[in-house]
Amino acid sequence: MKIKDLKIELLTALQPRMEKSGFKLQKSKERFAKRVESGAWWFVLDFTVYENLHVKPAIGLRVDAVENIFHRTSGFESNYQSDTPTLSLSVQSHMGDSSKFEYVLSGLDDVSVVRTQIEADFIGIVLPYLERHSELSEIDRTLNENPEGECVHYAMDYLRSAHGVIVAQLVGRPKYSELVETYRQKLALISNGFYLPKFEALVADLLES
Repeated sequence: MKIKDLKIELLTALQPRMEKSGFKLQKSKERFAKRVESGAWWFVLDFTVYENLHVKPAIGLRVDAVENIFHRTSGFESNYQSDTPTLSLSVQSHMGDSSKFEYVLSGLDDVSVVRTQIEADFIGIVLPYLERHSELSEIDRTLNENPEGECVHYAMDYLRSAHGVIVAQLVGRPKYSELVETYRQKLALISNGFYLPKFEALVADLLES
């Protein structure tokens, strides 16, 4: 069976359970999406191929109010702006265990087993994560409680920093200026400060709004 067909078989097998929770299949994006009042929740299947088809379930959460601010200075082309997440991570990263939460399909016979495993991840890990982060205050804690440290909830430091300061301003986080300075210093050390001008443009925009 072709890899493309195997992907479709798995996505289709997962569809009934996802729809019970209000998540609709977006086949071309290899994910299930649910519109919520603040924006969108995404349950993503991250496929890779080496010898067989591998899949890692992942989580995306979008707050429209946050992304609208982000894109005032992001430079993203307009056709990509509606698809950016406010939080983005794999289940594997969230659970801190790289030996689990990656599933292998060598053929059609594996679809049923992998579907059951992924459904268990969705129910036991993904939904609770999304529900817990339905409030901006919780997103603020997740992004900003330890700004000096790594953040599994956004792998790229620039995007974590940008979203962190936006959310911090929206919730009125204390010591906001100190948070900005912490992220500024971190970004200055990454890729010779390549992302720092974008970050400074965002910070300036937030001061004006």
